[in-house]
Amino acid sequence: MENKGTNLTPEQALDRLEELYEQSVNALREAIADYVDNGTLPDPHARLNGLFVYPSLSVSWDGATPNPPKTRAFGRFTHPGCYTTTVTRPALFRAYLLEQLNLVYHDYGAHIAVEASHHEIPYPYVIDGSALTLDRSMSAGLTRHFPTTELAQIGDETADGLFHPGEFYPLSHFDARLLSVIALRRARASC
Repeated sequence: MENKGTNLTPEQALDRLEELYEQSVNALREAIADYVDNGTLPDPHARLNGLFVYPSLSVSWDGATPNPPKTRAFGRFTHPGCYTTTVTRPALFRAYLLEQLNLVYHDYGAHIAVEASHHEIPYPYVIDGSALTLDRSMSAGLTRHFPTTELAQIGDETADGLFHPGEFYPLSHFDARLLSVIALRRARASC
C-alpha cells in the first residue's frame, strides 16, 4: 500500500491531517450511533488498527541544511531530529499550522509526514456537532465500550520542561489530548 503521508508539502500535510481527523471522527460517531440504535459494539480489531485515533504530524530535519540564523522564537529548529505531535481539529488550526510548517519547510528543507497516531479520540469530543441524541442513562455503556478521556495519561510535561526525548522531540507544547481537555473545560465553564 502506498504511504500517502510522507514527504508532504505544508498544504498536503494539512489536507491529510484534516482527512484523517474527519475519518476518525465520522467513524466514532457512526459507531456510537450503531451502539445507541442497535447495541452494536465497536470492532476491537478496528480500534487496535486506529479507527478512532487522532492524526499525528511529524516534521524531521537532518541538519544537512545549515541552520539559518533566526531570532524568532517559533518556526525554527535548535537541533536535528524528528519532532512529532498529535493534532485535534486541524481545520480550526489550519492557518496557524500552515504558517509554522511553511517556515521550517522553506528555511530548513524539513520533511513533513502525517499518519494515524496511537491515541484515540475520546467519545465526548465528537458528540457536539453530530446528529446523535443521547441521554445520561447511556453514559455507562458508552464509557465501557468507547474511548474515554484518560486524564492519568494526559499531562503537560512538555510545557513544564519535563519531557525526556526518546526517538522524537515534541513538535508542540500541547498534544491533541491535552488541547481537547482544555477546550472542553473552557466550554463547560462558559455554560
